Amino acid sequence: MELPLCASTHSLQCSGPQKASLSSVARRKRCWHATLGDKMGRSKLSAARHYSSDKIRKSHGTDLCILAGCMGYWSFTRQSRRYTSRGAVPSVDARPAQVTSTTRSSKQQPRVCVIGGGPAGLACAGALRRGGASVCLIQESRGVGGKLCTKFAGPNGKDDPTLHFDMGVQVLHLSASLADALGKTVAPWPEPGRFLRLKNDNVESQLPTDNLVVGVPSMSAIGQQLLCWATGQKDSADDASDTMEVHLDRTAWVAGPAFTGSGGWHVRWGRRVGNPSQIRTRPELAEDIEEEGSDFDAVVHAYEANKIFRGCRSGYKAIVPSATPAVMKAAKTVRTDQVWCLMLAFEKPLREELAWDAAIIEGHPALAWLANDSSKPQRAHTPECWMAMSTRQWANQQKWSQAEAAAKLTEHVSSLLEKHYGRSLPGVVFSQAGRWGNSTVSCMNQTRANRGEFPEMSLTSHPCSPNPVWERHDAMGACGDWCAGFGVADAFSSGEELANVVLKDFGCSRRRLAPKILRPG
Repeated sequence: MELPLCASTHSLQCSGPQKASLSSVARRKRCWHATLGDKMGRSKLSAARHYSSDKIRKSHGTDLCILAGCMGYWSFTRQSRRYTSRGAVPSVDARPAQVTSTTRSSKQQPRVCVIGGGPAGLACAGALRRGGASVCLIQESRGVGGKLCTKFAGPNGKDDPTLHFDMGVQVLHLSASLADALGKTVAPWPEPGRFLRLKNDNVESQLPTDNLVVGVPSMSAIGQQLLCWATGQKDSADDASDTMEVHLDRTAWVAGPAFTGSGGWHVRWGRRVGNPSQIRTRPELAEDIEEEGSDFDAVVHAYEANKIFRGCRSGYKAIVPSATPAVMKAAKTVRTDQVWCLMLAFEKPLREELAWDAAIIEGHPALAWLANDSSKPQRAHTPECWMAMSTRQWANQQKWSQAEAAAKLTEHVSSLLEKHYGRSLPGVVFSQAGRWGNSTVSCMNQTRANRGEFPEMSLTSHPCSPNPVWERHDAMGACGDWCAGFGVADAFSSGEELANVVLKDFGCSRRRLAPKILRPG
């Protein structure tokens, strides 16, 4: 039985002879056999899964429930390729994309699912679409851009831009291809002479600002622009539904080999109920969203390396790993660490009295970065918003609570600014800390940054190959800045390179494909 490509679980109908046929397919497991591993234990795995086994069982019987339900930590035999559970050495290693040679001449228009809407995922999706592939992009957040995110902390959210903080990427170092994609969505920052290196709280040197930019009017605008670039739309207000299938605010996972039996993968996506803290900020997370699913010729994982091999346990985004063991093995070589960030706002501006807008900090017990976000182009100036990043060492000193981290970092920032300001600071009107657990320390190719703290490590380009992961025997890959660098430009080039390899592997013609596909809200 061939299932419709975009059918939701609840809409599939199966009874009588069709159910018997499905049972036959399940019994003929010469193609593949799926079993759950025990890494997380059955209770934890059940809590993390998005699918509803009861719903599938009622519609399709026990056999299909087993087939559709087995995800992450699975082992299966598929044709002549053999995989074991996570932790064992796979028979086919995920190799750097450059070694791919032969093409799949029978797949001239592959259907590719790209999971992740950061710079790597958007670059990959855009290059695949331009190369003739049919692309489905799935992003777990409400917006695209990944670490390119500006948080509006006022009571009215994005409708109140007075409190604005760049939570992830602080400033971009452009590459040629990234500059072409971004166009006028970025502007130079910091101004020459206002970017310093502080050592032991004193000015050590001025730093160059060549080719450094930020998003305007916010970092989030970069993600929107990259989505427009990926879908072929010239304006973010245009409808992208006629060029690429896009699902936002949905968590996706690979449920197993494709139901159609023609090779490839079956991917499902949905949104489960959030945890209490998530529901407080987003009341709509009190209810889950019905699952959808589809078969694809290839799958690209374009998100953090540690989520690829560990999964995620964060409320509505919770998921277990669902890449092949070889792809997980490649991602596992990446080393990440945590840092804390502080959002701090003063009731009156400091800028006129300070000689700098951004500083890389060395020799401080807690701080690695401090910047005046209100000095960035097209930002509100009052209250004056500052963003601080901690060192990894400080973040790992103890298990800080959010309140403790905010209080301690506010003390450190205030003390440093007061020294350079020359007098007492204006009153603090906002202070909030957040933990960021995905700071890359070393890449898949063992590259380490010359400077060891974020965000300084992301401000230089890396001449080495983008080095994305592509396992051609099973048509699954992964990309991200963690493949060969630490910055947005590294992520973007990794996604483009992986797309080029996938297109070559499937023998795609270089022509534009623009199918009319529904874009869910």
